[in-house]
Amino acid sequence: MIAQAVLPAFCPLQACLPLRLDKPEQLRCPLLSSLRCSQLSLPLMPRSLSDMPSWDGLDASSLFCGAAFRHRSGSCLTALLRVPADKLGCSILECCSRFPALRRISLADAPGAVGGELLLDVRLPSSLHTLELPTALYWSARTLGWQPPSSLQRLVQRSTHDLTIGHTTLCPCAEHVAWAGRTSTVHTSALQSAVGCRRLEVSAKWVVLSSHEPGHVGALLETPWTAPLQPLHLDTVLEAWLGVLASAMGSSSIASLELTTRELSLYSQPCSRIARLPLPCWQQPGEQRVAAHGLEARLRWPVAGQGPACFALTVTKQIAA
Repeated sequence: MIAQAVLPAFCPLQACLPLRLDKPEQLRCPLLSSLRCSQLSLPLMPRSLSDMPSWDGLDASSLFCGAAFRHRSGSCLTALLRVPADKLGCSILECCSRFPALRRISLADAPGAVGGELLLDVRLPSSLHTLELPTALYWSARTLGWQPPSSLQRLVQRSTHDLTIGHTTLCPCAEHVAWAGRTSTVHTSALQSAVGCRRLEVSAKWVVLSSHEPGHVGALLETPWTAPLQPLHLDTVLEAWLGVLASAMGSSSIASLELTTRELSLYSQPCSRIARLPLPCWQQPGEQRVAAHGLEARLRWPVAGQGPACFALTVTKQIAA
């Protein structure tokens, strides 16, 4: 019943072990109640309701709320991954408050997703440090007035398509991570009004900063540089971008902004103009650092684990002497 790759690690049974389940019926396996799990990954949900016969009648609460499982894993279960965002997932989350060591929960898309009500109807554990969830679920929950638990330090939202970060969607926890399969749009007003969030990390094929200030894009377009871009000109270009970001980050709680992408641009809503960050040739790995306007920029390429054309721009506030 349990994945063969994990079986050899089941001795001794006193050890806390990470466990990944590949099939729904594995949740009914009696062996689960006799193990000590440090991390439990649930089976991935099928894409449509018609492909879910094996999930019918499955009562996950019989495992998670069962005395045997709580006795063995209650003090060492720190991560619960791929929880379906449906009624089954809701019953699982209702049991999570009984696991005092639980620090990380990830929610996964499900054909019968219940929307933001999922987070409103359950009490997340007070020990929770990291919550990962689909963007549609997060947006729905925030629209309904959901507030993250005070213990939450890191929120990760995922989208296979596009996502937008506005002033109402930025999570008031220490770190907000947004990942998009295509385009991620970040409104500079969200950076200006951020409260509680200390670090914003955005990763997408294309990242667009959207601004209501027409002077922002003008300053970037007027910055002189020639192709191919030389390091000296790159310093000048980065200084201009720091000038724009300084007005957005200056009074906000965000101390660090990291953008990982293939193309970074700034779009001016009033005048419909766009400026792109010109980059040097990708033939050699590189890194450039610039400090200006109370900020420090670190531009590096390529990025480990990303495509060869990806770069990362990290902007941090300088600490006053």
